Amino acid sequence: MAMELNRLFRCLELKSGSPDEKIEGYLIAIHGTTYHALQTTVNRIIRGEIKGMSTKFCPTPPELSAAIREEMDFVQKQVDLVAERAMISDNRPVVLRPKNFEDRANELRARMAAAGRVVAFTVNSHDDFLRKRHSIPKGGEYFAITGECYGPPGWVPPVAEERAPAPPSAPIEQPDDIQW
Repeated sequence: MAMELNRLFRCLELKSGSPDEKIEGYLIAIHGTTYHALQTTVNRIIRGEIKGMSTKFCPTPPELSAAIREEMDFVQKQVDLVAERAMISDNRPVVLRPKNFEDRANELRARMAAAGRVVAFTVNSHDDFLRKRHSIPKGGEYFAITGECYGPPGWVPPVAEERAPAPPSAPIEQPDDIQW
């Protein structure tokens, strides 16, 4: 916590005296506060976001304490709202849990397999898709959530042409009697 006060003293000057003389008052002012509230308040003071507080001088210990308490009250209000939401019962006839990415991706893959669709290609980024967008088969669909492009139902991906194996190259014979 002393580091946050030090940061405040370095950014804004005291109206009178030195930080060493005033530190005890500031330590009393921040006693019992949370580090998060102190850090957030110091950041807001330095950025000039707190109305009525000087943007040139450090706040007095009572002003700093009041600003920190306001921040702590704001955070506590948010915590209370979340707790209140959790206490409200869900009266919907069927409670639906939110789907996460894995559930949505697995559902999509199962739906495509049931429709007889196979993956034409996959991409790792939007730029990859933009490069490959012209190779989407007619009737195919691209799904950004999985980065997969599926061909139309019954579509079979083209098989790479089988090439005849290249004839083995004859080893180059080198004479043993090379004169260096």
